[in-house]
Amino acid sequence: MVHATSAQRQTRVNVIAERVLPVSQRAMGLGDDTRVGKGLRPVALATLRVPTLAISARDDGFGACAGAKYTATQWPTGNGRLS
Repeated sequence: MVHATSAQRQTRVNVIAERVLPVSQRAMGLGDDTRVGKGLRPVALATLRVPTLAISARDDGFGACAGAKYTATQWPTGNGRLS
């Protein structure tokens, strides 16, 4: 339904498509990402002692904001400030 959106959104979709296509050239990397992602385990953030900046956007389209919020509020060296 890209054709039913604004010209700006159509341009954005086309730019994203140009960056990820052809997927065949990224198949090995996508497979690695999937394999590694399935094996990730929670990290005890309270034990970490390095400065960290967690950034995300509420409307990023990937649902990463919840993870960034969690990290910002759990990281021991931060102030947990969300904006």
